[in-house]
Amino acid sequence: MSETTSFVVLSNAAAGRAVELRAWYEGVHLPDARAIPGVASAALYERQPVEGMPPCAHTFMAVYELDGDPAAVWAEFQRRIAEGVMAMTDAVDPDSMAFAVWEPSAAAAARQD
Repeated sequence: MSETTSFVVLSNAAAGRAVELRAWYEGVHLPDARAIPGVASAALYERQPVEGMPPCAHTFMAVYELDGDPAAVWAEFQRRIAEGVMAMTDAVDPDSMAFAVWEPSAAAAARQD
């Protein structure tokens, strides 16, 4: 794979559980994710309000930089979760979660041409 892609997860904490969600991401989930072949890095971002900027529906954004095949990485995430190798948390509001893989625009355009 010549270009790095980003796997992005947007989410919100369950009511009153933002501190717990942050701790899980930083202490458990991101280290687990970094151990998956094809994940080059993983980081958690938190929305910061800016005066005059329209509101956003999500508070947290996890970004996993991939240097492997996104489908293979996703399958490995799913396998590890299903087998209990990756511990999940109920501190996240599951209804708020959104998942997407992003690639540089030039790479996407080249595939479509």
